[in-house]
Amino acid sequence: MNISFRCFAALLCAVPSINMAIAAPGDLEIGFNPNLNNVPTMALQPDGKIIVGGEFTTVGGASRNYIARLNSDGTMDVGFLPDTNGSVECIAIQNDGKIVIGGYFTSVNGVTRNYLARLNPNGTLDVGFNPNPNGAVVCAALQSDGKMMVAGLFTRIDGSEMLRVARLNPSGTHDTSFWSGANAMVRNIVVQLDGKIIMAGDFTRIGSGGSFFNSSRIVRLNSEGLLDLGFNVDVNDGVLTTTVQPDGKVIIGGFFTTVNGVSRNRMARLAADGTLDPAFNPNANVWVYSTVLQADGKIVIGGGFSSIGGVARNYIARLNANGSLDTDFDPNADGSIISIGVQGDGRIVIGGGFSTVGLTARNCIARLDNDMAPQQIIIPNLNRIEWLRSGTSPEALRVTFEVSTDGGVNWNALGSGTRITGGWGRVGLNLPASGQVRARAHVASGHQNGSSSIVEAVVPYSSVSSLDVWRQFYFGTFANSGNAADTANPDGDGGSNLEEFAFGTDPTVANAGLITVTGGVITQLGGPATRVTNILNSVQFRALYGRRKDYIAAGLTYTVQFSADLATWVSSVATPTVIADDGTIEAVTVPYPFFINGKKARFFRVTISVAP
Repeated sequence: MNISFRCFAALLCAVPSINMAIAAPGDLEIGFNPNLNNVPTMALQPDGKIIVGGEFTTVGGASRNYIARLNSDGTMDVGFLPDTNGSVECIAIQNDGKIVIGGYFTSVNGVTRNYLARLNPNGTLDVGFNPNPNGAVVCAALQSDGKMMVAGLFTRIDGSEMLRVARLNPSGTHDTSFWSGANAMVRNIVVQLDGKIIMAGDFTRIGSGGSFFNSSRIVRLNSEGLLDLGFNVDVNDGVLTTTVQPDGKVIIGGFFTTVNGVSRNRMARLAADGTLDPAFNPNANVWVYSTVLQADGKIVIGGGFSSIGGVARNYIARLNANGSLDTDFDPNADGSIISIGVQGDGRIVIGGGFSTVGLTARNCIARLDNDMAPQQIIIPNLNRIEWLRSGTSPEALRVTFEVSTDGGVNWNALGSGTRITGGWGRVGLNLPASGQVRARAHVASGHQNGSSSIVEAVVPYSSVSSLDVWRQFYFGTFANSGNAADTANPDGDGGSNLEEFAFGTDPTVANAGLITVTGGVITQLGGPATRVTNILNSVQFRALYGRRKDYIAAGLTYTVQFSADLATWVSSVATPTVIADDGTIEAVTVPYPFFINGKKARFFRVTISVAP
């Protein structure tokens, strides 16, 4: 056999998704001006829309009671019309687009819903969800399994005693596998990647395993609600907000002035065991209400302060990763900032009690420009996805991956991501040859970080040929190089990888055999062979070889040539006949010509080429 070929370069998917700020970080975005009269909380949808909650009754002059949705440009989404009779304090966006809301309301759209409800994506009430707490819900955190943690001032959920913290099943029923409790308000909950739960607030005693223990306003629980005795913190006043870094350290903000007996004014950072980070000391002069972590490690903070580390900063600031002030960021609001959300492109949405930002009128909500937020989804092979996130991208609590093969109409879950250097990844996949991949980051936002947002990136990937898939299956790569190169012969049997691909044999196992067909069935794959048939008492010789059924889509061309002397070769013009088929490879034959240039045909070869 003489095999010839042309190289085919695989097309990978490495599509950047980058939005760039057009102004300095912290500058007011002039075109964004929803004009509300109170915004304590917000959550960001993956489509760029923003759900806001609070005590407002108008948005941009139009009537909206306590909850509204803004388009990405800040105009009101007029088709979103939920109506509550009291303030909305927390909002959590589910992966299916439904929206969990908590607060001080007792009805939604005229239907009784005490303090906690779920909306459909269009704003109508999800009538099947009714946990019925007996007091305010001020924070909600979603778990990867669809369950949700809620906390606030309630002491019962649907008639069962639940002291200010509970876990709900996706349907809204009480999850009886979790029990904990607190003797005062729980303001913030964070679910870690390992399933443990950080809980903070005003409490000084915590319930665990049927008993109560003294605590100091922040604890960590295991997934069943039992107290994690390896996390010990002593804080002298309320903890309003918590943020978990990728390294497991925990940033806290609030009213406190000491942590573990050491002076720390309203902000501190804890190691994974609760010990104080001695090098981190921002020193806010008044309470810190919200802390949001960027992917580059910088921390955007809001509250009632007017200085950080002795430097003037009115109500909002950004810290470097070591806790020092980022001197290039100074939005300068004139009133408290109690809610922050960082969008996927890095822009920062703020809410609170201000009326100006940077000396420009803005009532209670504004958006700030920021530095770049580079993001890139890479699919190095069909087994792996990587989402690299850096700069001002919001740091994710967790990441999920999905794939679509119908243009984004339907999405199939691929699972949760794990942290990798520079971002998140997922391995062990079996992706279709082409489609779209969606990566979603679940991030904290809103009042006391008590809301849950989703930001996403979507990229198409295509032109992955069957040869690419074959290389990836046997060699774990699309690359036409090394042992996976078309010319390589890693199993040492004399057949190149392109030959093995074309004839359906295994490139990692030596195979010196020829293709065999018995009784209309392919019983052995291998190289081309001569097949002898007897038709009407006449012996006929036919060239027999294996051919991929998808050879046209794969860009393969099989050319059969005959020779009488191995010097002159003539291509066959006969149409190949399929005599067997194993689902991937079909056995085909071509008749020998009787003579070539007056000499009897004695040899044949199959020349294979692949489209560039």
